[in-house]
Amino acid sequence: MLCLILSSVILSADKDSAVLKFIIDDTLPPVIFADVPVYKEAIIEKEEHEMFEYILFDDTVTDEYAKENYYIVSDRTGFKDGDIDINAFNSMDLTINKDAKGPQVLIFHTHSSEMFADSDISKGLSEGIWGVGEELKNILEKEYGLKVYHDTGQYDVVDGKMSTLGSYERMEPEVKKILEKYSTIELVIDLHRDGLPEGSDKLITEINGEQCARIMLFNGLTRLNEDGELTDLDELKNPYIKENLALSYRVYQNSEKRFPGLMRKMYMEAYRYSLHMRPKSMLVEVGAQNNLKQEAKNSMKYLAAAIADTVLCE
Repeated sequence: MLCLILSSVILSADKDSAVLKFIIDDTLPPVIFADVPVYKEAIIEKEEHEMFEYILFDDTVTDEYAKENYYIVSDRTGFKDGDIDINAFNSMDLTINKDAKGPQVLIFHTHSSEMFADSDISKGLSEGIWGVGEELKNILEKEYGLKVYHDTGQYDVVDGKMSTLGSYERMEPEVKKILEKYSTIELVIDLHRDGLPEGSDKLITEINGEQCARIMLFNGLTRLNEDGELTDLDELKNPYIKENLALSYRVYQNSEKRFPGLMRKMYMEAYRYSLHMRPKSMLVEVGAQNNLKQEAKNSMKYLAAAIADTVLCE
């Protein structure tokens, strides 16, 4: 597997248009935050026709630069010293055993009922984010030789009705059963579709002539910001936060090297979500409710490439 290396690229931002997004968890009401502008070209003119250098990933990137440029942090949490350690992230061994006899990758959906603008829910889960997960599974298997288990569990459905409340609690014991049955699984992906306020711009970019839904990598820090004081959530321990953060950073890095603009900034929230059951765990948001399902599926070949560059490079 060829690991691509790129010292830097030149980018400039378009006008400061913010995309609003709701972050929804099982315990607190939605929070709105601003996302970064959509980068559609390697070089874009600013509204004032100014240019700036957007250094991506090379040895000159500092931890502080990364925190300021690659992440959005919810007001409900915050970084502590040492959370973002670029040298440690880059040196961490994130490879998986491609020759394992059982599945090496698990894809599941805590919110499997998430649909897209043109989804026909009467046709089943394949019309929504589960169908996007099936696309990712097929690419990882056919193009990269990985064995993937795609869970069909519906954890946001109770008594036949959609209910996101408690979905993470319903998901965890079932996913743990899968991990116990298949000890060969090293990479765990919880694949979601994001949710935006009505009327928001579509999360879209163009790659190789294809319209692709943009992707956001999501991490939980298991700590709350209480009046400026960061308090660890001891009841929601995650022993793998460092590995989670390193994996997100490296996938983000590999994506931006090859497909600039596909990734939104990585988002940091307060809780642990589904990221504590394996060291190499990811929570991925693909597009939003105003994207078309094909736009989300188009993105999967590029997400798969960034994942493969991360976990199959020796």
